[in-house]
Amino acid sequence: MHASRSTGSASLRTAARVRTLMRQLVALLKTAATHDAGNEAFMKAVDMLYTGLRAFLEEHDTLSLRIRSGEIAFGGQVVYVPIGRSDELIHPLYRDGVRRITFNRDLTRDELAAFAATLVSAREMDPYESDLVTALWEKDLANITYEASDVYLERDEGRRVGDLAAEIGAAAPADEPAGTKPPDSLLGELALMPAAAASPDGAIEAPAAEDLDEFRSRIMGEDDSRILEISSNVCLEILESTDREEVFRTTARFLGEICDWLVSVREFMPVCTIISDLHTIAGRDDAPEWCRQAVAEVVRRRSESEKISGIEEYIEDLSDAKLEELFCYLAQMDPVAVQPLCRMLAEAGTRRVRYMLARAISIVAKDSVGSLAPFLNDKRWYVVRNIAMILGMIATEDTLPYLADAARHAEPRVRREAARALGRIRKPDALPVLKILLQDDNKMIRLAAVSAVGLIGGDAAEALLRGIVLDKSFDAKAADEKRRFMEVYGSLGEAGVAFLEGLVEGRYGRVSETTTACAAYGLAAAGGSAADKALRKMLSHGEGSLKYAASEAISMIDGGRGCLNE
Repeated sequence: MHASRSTGSASLRTAARVRTLMRQLVALLKTAATHDAGNEAFMKAVDMLYTGLRAFLEEHDTLSLRIRSGEIAFGGQVVYVPIGRSDELIHPLYRDGVRRITFNRDLTRDELAAFAATLVSAREMDPYESDLVTALWEKDLANITYEASDVYLERDEGRRVGDLAAEIGAAAPADEPAGTKPPDSLLGELALMPAAAASPDGAIEAPAAEDLDEFRSRIMGEDDSRILEISSNVCLEILESTDREEVFRTTARFLGEICDWLVSVREFMPVCTIISDLHTIAGRDDAPEWCRQAVAEVVRRRSESEKISGIEEYIEDLSDAKLEELFCYLAQMDPVAVQPLCRMLAEAGTRRVRYMLARAISIVAKDSVGSLAPFLNDKRWYVVRNIAMILGMIATEDTLPYLADAARHAEPRVRREAARALGRIRKPDALPVLKILLQDDNKMIRLAAVSAVGLIGGDAAEALLRGIVLDKSFDAKAADEKRRFMEVYGSLGEAGVAFLEGLVEGRYGRVSETTTACAAYGLAAAGGSAADKALRKMLSHGEGSLKYAASEAISMIDGGRGCLNE
C-alpha cells in the first residue's frame, strides 16, 4: 500500500498535468458521443487518457476533482473551464448533483471506458426517470468514487465563468514567485481577442486571419505550457465554428506551432489531445475538403524527419511514464513518419526505447507496410529483426511477402523472429513459409516455427505437422523438440487426439519409446475426456518412460493445464 502523497495546494506543474488530463477526458467524451464502446477510435481515446491517468496515479495515488457550476478544480486550482460550447464534462455532473469525482490508484481501463460511456449517456437521460448519480452507482465502479448532494436543497454557487481570470489572479499558488503574473490572467487578454467575443447564442465568432496573426505573435513569445494550452483551446473552438478557409488554415498552422513548442519541452499528452480534436473536426460529415487537407497538413508536419530528429536528443533520458506518453504522440503520426522512426529505432540504445518505437511504428505503418521494406535490406541484422517484429505486430496478410524475405535471412535470430511473426498473422497462407522454417538447421527456429503453426491451426496445419511427425527423421530429434511438436499437435483438437493415440499404439509404424512418451504430453496439451481416456489406457498397459509420461500428463489435465493454445 502506498501512502498518499497529495497535498492541499497543487504545484503549478501538477495542476498543468491535470489540465492536460481534463482535455483528454473531454476528447474521450467527444469520441464516445459518436462511436460505440467497441469502436477502435473509442478504445484508442480510452487508452490515451488511461496512460496519462496511470502515470499520474503512480505518483499521487488519487486524483480528486471538485465540480463547480462553471469549472473543475484540483488542489485549489482551476484545471478546466469550458470555452464556448464545450461543456461535455461539467454540465451532466453538476446538473445531477455530483460535486467531487475521485480516481483511485487501481483504476482499470474498463472502469474508465464505462465512466465515459455513462457520462455521455447522461445527456439523453429523462431527469424524471433517472440521473447520473444513479447510473454511476449501478455501474459499481470500484476505483471511481464520487460525492453528490441534493440539487434541490443546495444553494446555487452563482459563480460566472467570466470571473475566472480575476479570481485566479487574486489567489496565485503558494509556490509561484512573488510578483509573477499568473499565467491564467492571459484569459483576460483572450477575452479582448475577436475570437473570444461570444455571439448571442454563445458560439465563438471566428476572427480575421490578421487578428490571429497578431495574437499568435504575442502568444508564441510565452514559454508556459498553461498559456499555450489555453490558447489551443481557443484555437480549437475557432476551428469548430468557422466556415472560412483562410481563418481555418491560419488557426491550424498556429496550433501546429503550439504543438512544436510542447514537444520541445516534452509535454506530449497535450499534443495528443490537440491532434485527436483536429481529427474529430476533420472527420465530421459536413467538413469541407480544405478542412481535411489543413488538418492532414498539421499532422504531416509533425511527422517529417526534421521534427522527429529533435526527439532523438533526449529519448533515452525519458522516464517510463514519459516514454509511454511519447508513444501516444508518435502513434498519431502520418505514414511519412515511418522511415525517420525506423532510423531512430536502428540507433536506439536501450531495449525499452526500441520496444516503444516498434509499437508506435506498427500503428503508423499499418496501412503502408511497404514503407518498411527498405529496412529489410539493412546490413545490420538487428535492424532487420526489429522490422520482422514490427511486421508481426501489424499481422495482416500484407506483411506475408516481407516476412517471407526475412525468413530467408542469413542471421538465425532474424529467421526466428520471422517465424514468430508469421504465427501472429494466423492465416494458412503463412504455412508454406513455416514449412521451410520447420526444416531449418537451427533448433530454436524450428521450435518457433512449430509454435506458429499451432497458432494458425486448422486442417492445413494438422496435415503439415502430421507429415513431419511421420517422417523417419522425426524419431531422431531431441526429446524436448519432439515433445513441443507433440504438444502443438495435441492443441489442434480432436484430430490430434486420435492421431497421437494411434501413434502410441503403433498404427503408423514402430517408433521409439521417447516418441511415444512425448505423444502422451501431446495428449495432455489436448485435454478433454478423450485425451484422458487415452492416457489412462497407456497408464495401464505402458511401461517405463511411457507409463511415467502418461501419469504426469493425467496430472496436467487434472490441474487444468491442457489446451496450451488457449
